[in-house]
Amino acid sequence: MIYGCQIAVKAVVRQMGPIPPNLSEGFTPDEAAYLRQLFDNCFIGLIARSQLDKSVVLVRWLPRGGDERLGVTDPRHVPPQAYYVLFKHDEFELTPIRSDDELGRLFPGHFKLGTIDERPARGCRPWSRRLF
Repeated sequence: MIYGCQIAVKAVVRQMGPIPPNLSEGFTPDEAAYLRQLFDNCFIGLIARSQLDKSVVLVRWLPRGGDERLGVTDPRHVPPQAYYVLFKHDEFELTPIRSDDELGRLFPGHFKLGTIDERPARGCRPWSRRLF
């Protein structure tokens, strides 16, 4: 029964097409267009522009709360947040960032440290605790 329900939800979603992401203010038109090509059904927030190069941007990805068009989803499989650095030299590049240490190592001097919240969101269990 559940399996048939999942197929029906997937069919409806496929007919609707992707749900565009919500973007915070501050992105250039080119940055916004690039992010809309990569992501759907989420929120992308501009955290900070680089202190050394304004084309380098720290962004945070957040899942969009249960969109009624998608039906029921299992939020346990969605990370609470993710950070990326978006930059453009010849083409746009998006680098995942897992910690302040990694941000400082990969982009030294660009951002003040302490910007990335490494704590899990309230109410979410770390994925390793869901294995058993």
